[in-house]
Amino acid sequence: MVISLEDILEDPRRFMDSGCKDVVIELDERAHKLDVAASAQSFMKIMKEGIGLPAGGIYVNNRFNVSMEIDRKTGEVVRGRKAELEEEYLEARTPYLTSMKGNQRLVVPLNNRGRNFGVAVFDKGRFSRKKMATILYSVKMFSRHLRRMKRLSSLEHEAITDFLTGMHTKRSFDMHYRSAIKQAKRLDNPLSVIVGDIDNFKQVNDTYGHDFGDYVLRTVGQIIRSSIRDGDIAGRCGGDEFAIILPNTAQKDASKVARKINGAVRSREFDDGGLTGKLAKDKYFGGHDSRSIRTTLSAKSNEDVKNWSRATTLFKAADRLLYQAKEYGRDAVNTGDNHDPDTDLPDIPKMDAYLRKQVAQCNRQRGVLALTMFDVRGFKFVINKMGEDAAWNLFFSAVKEFSSDGNRYDALARVYDSDKIIGSYYSEKRAPAVEKYVAEIGNAALEVLRSFCPEDISAPPLDFAAGVCVYSPRFVSDRTANRIESNPGLLSTFATAAAITAGDMKERLFIDRYTGQYPKQL
Repeated sequence: MVISLEDILEDPRRFMDSGCKDVVIELDERAHKLDVAASAQSFMKIMKEGIGLPAGGIYVNNRFNVSMEIDRKTGEVVRGRKAELEEEYLEARTPYLTSMKGNQRLVVPLNNRGRNFGVAVFDKGRFSRKKMATILYSVKMFSRHLRRMKRLSSLEHEAITDFLTGMHTKRSFDMHYRSAIKQAKRLDNPLSVIVGDIDNFKQVNDTYGHDFGDYVLRTVGQIIRSSIRDGDIAGRCGGDEFAIILPNTAQKDASKVARKINGAVRSREFDDGGLTGKLAKDKYFGGHDSRSIRTTLSAKSNEDVKNWSRATTLFKAADRLLYQAKEYGRDAVNTGDNHDPDTDLPDIPKMDAYLRKQVAQCNRQRGVLALTMFDVRGFKFVINKMGEDAAWNLFFSAVKEFSSDGNRYDALARVYDSDKIIGSYYSEKRAPAVEKYVAEIGNAALEVLRSFCPEDISAPPLDFAAGVCVYSPRFVSDRTANRIESNPGLLSTFATAAAITAGDMKERLFIDRYTGQYPKQL
């Protein structure tokens, strides 16, 4: 039998005895902050001990999703049990009293200012008006508390979440990073970090406006968040830079995640449906390879966590790998490996060490060093047409054919996880003779790469372009020559720019001398 509570609901404080008034303010909001479970547990203890309720439960829905009950046998307040509540209880919008197996049951919805948070259910042999008034007022206060917590939760979410990418802010990311370091040391688990950014992002903003730049950031943020596990932490560390913490993850698995993200961005059509999107797709580095937006990432893991001297060691190591990847062509994933298993060629870390020796020799002997960057033009279209696996298998097969076909370069390497191959050639002859020879072997290499098409793969030949950077200490000042000797990746950056120019040429080969200026194409 349902009993009307209208007279109590009008002013429950009028029916409460003085001894119960303190019960409703015992919730310590400052201690629990945003922990709804702790607040609900405190509330139920107050109901049990302060008011003397033998049975009951509070069920908070929506974002909080917490249930807390008084165990009928032990009298303890326990979490996680959810009684088989009848639908009418869950849908209640106003409090009511009903009979239940010889007891009375008081059902009170949790709501405040039109927002429903759940329901509270209390059982007792018989409720006095004072008890009901105290319960109603207590639940009302708890509902206000929930509303306040929900608002605070939203504010905290805004404070720790970057509004564009949905990733953590730098401050929040740094806190999670320090915590992950401590946990990895305590449990002796591996920890990996991925660091990356969007290539040439400043030019995206300068050319097409910040609205399109914001669209790119949002899209890349979505790709990153969908590529990682729930326990991983992705943060925007400023501008177009981002980082990811991968707890209990070894180098091999972190590399897979980085490659997954890079491949997803590489194959994404960045077109917001407006004019800027079309312009970006057609003109912004899309003209030579149809990849208007690209990312460069590095992945680094330290499995011997107990011997770390400083918390910044891992992050700095990953940052150095990213910087190196930027110099050798961008649109790449650098894991610090010396060998690329897909092409059986050396990877850039090994090539970088070799180039340092070559540049030193070139500077001593006043010779000429030529770096040739081979890049697939329109590889995104090939991927879209053939599929990711088939397109890359075609690339790997073409490179293996080229590298085993008696090429005349001193050294060849794959540029990280990208569709670029770099070759170096050194000579003590004068620059014109070297340029003529490099053009000859470059065109021969392009012919091999373009004509390769295995019988078991139905696909058009890949369209490669080659950019050549010719360096000699005769072309630059002594200061620049010393800088190149310590950082040969600058020559690779120049060769990449030459490859972009070559993509727009009929011959697909462009040779440029290094004079110390940063290439405009990048």
